[in-house]
Amino acid sequence: MISEYRRFIKFGIIGTSGILVNNFVLWLLVEFSGLPFYLCSFIAIETAILNNFLLNDAWTWADRKSGSKIIRFLKYNASTAFSSLFINISVLMFFKEWVGLPYIISNLIGIGFGMLVNVLINHYWTFGDYKLKQFLGAGKDNKP
Repeated sequence: MISEYRRFIKFGIIGTSGILVNNFVLWLLVEFSGLPFYLCSFIAIETAILNNFLLNDAWTWADRKSGSKIIRFLKYNASTAFSSLFINISVLMFFKEWVGLPYIISNLIGIGFGMLVNVLINHYWTFGDYKLKQFLGAGKDNKP
């Protein structure tokens, strides 16, 4: 059984690759596609989500797979839709539009805000067999 510390390190390494993918695709689309900025951000995030899912599924939570890969991907995408799409884009737009930071810096700040939520949701829901009540503390008598 993998230690949770090692799992978090693996998640961080893969998350770093996702940051690189996200920022590269965002830059590529903003600079060369002519698409609206928010659409470029959405596409970049979804590309990073796919990258991160495939790597996390094969490495970080390889010992905790249950159900089909498609179902795990849908759960992963749903969980990261909140942390990546909602949090990341909201923070990105705030820092870009209201604070006036460059879009790449704003994107990095948005990624940081979503990271902790993302790791917890994926640990307990996407790749775990834990129930929501256990995650919220109501199931303290249950084995983690």
